[in-house]
Amino acid sequence: MNVKPFIVARSIIIFSCLLSLLNILTIVNREFIINTDYKSYLTGAEIITTEPAKLYDLDHQYLVQEKAFPSSYRFLPFKSSPLMAYMYSPLLYPSLKTSFVLFGIFNLILLLLLSLLVKKNISDKVSLGTIVLFVALFLPNYISVLNGQNSIFLYLIFVLIYAMLNKKETKYAGLASGLLIIKPQYLLAVPLIHLIARDRTNYLKGFLLSLTVLFIVSVVLSKGSYLHYPELILGTETAEYGSDPKAMMSLNALLSHFFETKIAHVINFLLYLVFLVYFFFVSGRNDLQLSFSVAVLLTLVFAVHVWDHDLVLLQLPLFILLGRFDTVRTILLVGLLMLPFLLLSIDAGYVFSVLMLASVILLFFFYKNKHFTGHHN
Repeated sequence: MNVKPFIVARSIIIFSCLLSLLNILTIVNREFIINTDYKSYLTGAEIITTEPAKLYDLDHQYLVQEKAFPSSYRFLPFKSSPLMAYMYSPLLYPSLKTSFVLFGIFNLILLLLLSLLVKKNISDKVSLGTIVLFVALFLPNYISVLNGQNSIFLYLIFVLIYAMLNKKETKYAGLASGLLIIKPQYLLAVPLIHLIARDRTNYLKGFLLSLTVLFIVSVVLSKGSYLHYPELILGTETAEYGSDPKAMMSLNALLSHFFETKIAHVINFLLYLVFLVYFFFVSGRNDLQLSFSVAVLLTLVFAVHVWDHDLVLLQLPLFILLGRFDTVRTILLVGLLMLPFLLLSIDAGYVFSVLMLASVILLFFFYKNKHFTGHHN
């Protein structure tokens, strides 16, 4: 039996990466875990199951976190939705290390399932082994898992949105888009996706229905405290609470180096509107893959609160590009998107947004010059 060396090498790399991550998960100690974002989610989970009306009370969060994690060096507030708090609540029952390992294993399983979804709905011309290899080597996946973050679940939402659009089930795509409420900054993707949808009316109906239902459920679950959520978000977007605007991966981080925070937000939003209008004129509903790639990239560029673990979303446009461009253009674009991961040691997160914006411009160039082969019917 003649086994191709590439397949053997690929299998060894995938197995090694999986084994390495599982090994890391098993050797991490309490000190490591309590200095990740995981403790903020467990804080939210503890409050939603005991005193939900105080979920967004910053003082109460501090007391709960201080009691649960007395040796942690800083306070990280819970800044997600009540739905996320409930999703993390089953992890309160095992020991801290066990729950962290279980959370990591769950994310690994989710990544494998997502690889199957990607193979079926996005990259049918790329082998499943190659997709899994890419997932195994993709650094933001490790960052998300080891930081106890929910970014892989966010990635799942975007994959579902794309799959529904690809099947022309725009209302279901709208319903899935409503789930982005778990990380409100990513609702910036909705206007972009709305422009892509073949049936924009049904997409909007699905989105508004989902958003309304999830909002009401969140208010009920939190006994009304969800109404104070915007106040907490605005009050904790500072370095003191682990959210230094200048240290993030968005374009707003770059602007924050030159302008005051509020001015940077305004300029960032105005630039988003400019690209949204331009996207309206150049995006094609007949080319879902290209348009969705641009939508994901623009969302990462302009969403203010973007960290390294959120870059798991880059897998979507990368898998699309791998399946559609010729070799030269694939190397060029994948290289452009992968370059930031060589810069993780540099304290300049905004470099990511600049490179992603350059990728968007390059994609627009290929679209305008008809270099993007293939189309979506």
